[in-house]
Amino acid sequence: AGSFGQLDRRGGKLPFAAARQQGVCSVCSSSSSSWSSSNSDSSSSRIAVREGATHTERGSSMSHQETVDRECEEIKKDIKRLGAPNADGKYVVKFGNLFDDDKAQQYYEAIVGTLKAARTKGFIDWKGQMLLKGAHDSVDITLLVEPDE
Repeated sequence: AGSFGQLDRRGGKLPFAAARQQGVCSVCSSSSSSWSSSNSDSSSSRIAVREGATHTERGSSMSHQETVDRECEEIKKDIKRLGAPNADGKYVVKFGNLFDDDKAQQYYEAIVGTLKAARTKGFIDWKGQMLLKGAHDSVDITLLVEPDE
């Protein structure tokens, strides 16, 4: 109790237990059938959505939270690499340019999920609630926190 993860449809945070029942990762909102609460082995669903859980389906020994943190740091670097400073001196990149970048396409498994996690952490921001390829290509993504060097 008290730990919150995925955003619900109204924009509020769901408790980790509720996220687990919906079969999604409470940190990055990615879904997996192995996380479903209907799975006969409920211990795997409990492990997969708890904060700091290991994403075994990716074959990584890195914890999920470490992966999210690493990708959030990398997305900050990519926004700075692809973007340009605005009048306030903050780097801005169009979503379409970031999404279509070859390096970004190879690096991120789910770039929109990484962007949502970075936004939740206060590293970046954009106008609107969601980003969809095509429809939101011209949306500016603003870097609020410089990447660690």
